[in-house]
Amino acid sequence: MGSTPGFARPAGDTRLEHLRDISHVPEFDKLEIQQFFQVYKDLKPVLAVQVSAADGATGRCSVPSGSSTGSGEAVELRDGDPKRFGGLGVRRAVDAVNGEIAELLTSRPWSGLDDVDGALIKIDGTSNKLWLGANAILGVSVAVARTLAASAGVALWTWLRPDGVPARMPVPHFNVLNGGAHAPNDLDFQEFMIAPLGAPNITEAVRAAAEIYTMLRSLLAQRGHYTGLGDEGGFAPAITEAEEALGLLVEAIDGAGYRAGRDGVAIALDPAASGFRQVDGSFVTDPGRIRWAAQVDIGNAALIKPNQIGTMTECLDAMAAARRLGYAQMVSHRSGETCDDLIADLAVGSGCGQLKAGAPARGERVAKYNRSRAQQFAGPTGLVLACGSRRDVCPAGELSGGVRCALSVPHQHQRRHRAHPHVVQL
Repeated sequence: MGSTPGFARPAGDTRLEHLRDISHVPEFDKLEIQQFFQVYKDLKPVLAVQVSAADGATGRCSVPSGSSTGSGEAVELRDGDPKRFGGLGVRRAVDAVNGEIAELLTSRPWSGLDDVDGALIKIDGTSNKLWLGANAILGVSVAVARTLAASAGVALWTWLRPDGVPARMPVPHFNVLNGGAHAPNDLDFQEFMIAPLGAPNITEAVRAAAEIYTMLRSLLAQRGHYTGLGDEGGFAPAITEAEEALGLLVEAIDGAGYRAGRDGVAIALDPAASGFRQVDGSFVTDPGRIRWAAQVDIGNAALIKPNQIGTMTECLDAMAAARRLGYAQMVSHRSGETCDDLIADLAVGSGCGQLKAGAPARGERVAKYNRSRAQQFAGPTGLVLACGSRRDVCPAGELSGGVRCALSVPHQHQRRHRAHPHVVQL
């Protein structure tokens, strides 16, 4: 599994036993697939896959694409025909779904998602999903997961939650200033984010981000900077120094009426250092790489991007490995996003505590935050919002429907507790 030789799931691993639950596994009778286009630099085709089951349940997935990629990532299948979309068409991936994958999925009963994903990996037959394409395989994997959740009558985040792991609302991290591979400027660092740790709930966190984002636009315009957007919806001004970008963020936070810091609005960075230091040690959501990193004491957290590894089973296995080894996790979008909101459900169901989905702007980014807001009022299911304060004592964070919030400002006696560590992408 994954792209690193010798890194397989340990024998007897039952952390993902819920993916093998045969009590709600209908037979699949239909796959539908579409090509559609995302506004990402140029018009770039992506896949949308829909799976239908015999009991009437359906699930859909539109698969994102990344521009800042690690060499160990599972491979998107593109056509390579220079006469169509500069070689970036996805007809080959469409054919893979309509052909081998559809034949496989409708050929027999399945015991669960990991059974489906294992079969997809087997018929692909490569270490990096090059034959069928990670975009084709992931599209089917996620659509199957949604179909199984619908058949079981539960929300996707509930169905994805591993046994014994409490679901939690993640702290959202909004990428408001772009550089690196995501912007046409000379700023080396790729992502400058704001994280409203002091917000009482996800709705107020989104509000804070939107107001700071608006203030940042005003500050940039006042100083004669270009206010066009980078790939992930953040501004891409013609600045070169990270210190200047950080100063602008603090000024925008203060100008919007918030306080910069752990008990207000924190600043987080994803420098994507491989873009300017020529190193490539990314975990690429590979459970084997994460286990190896822990053995040699590299890093303290992992960025989780489902399309880096190519199936939901392997993605959840990577998160399980990180939890067991004491690594923090942040679920992340890609630069070439779609309006699919999978990562919002994944962040809640996994209880990882952190989500980054871009700026509070543009539909493909806002879709994730809107899905998170919908989950906030999901009913008496015990959702807990993650923050730096202790999550078992935060009475100020009670929400309607029995949903508990731990995003609220820490009480004075709680401030000695260390904040949940932010991800360092290796």
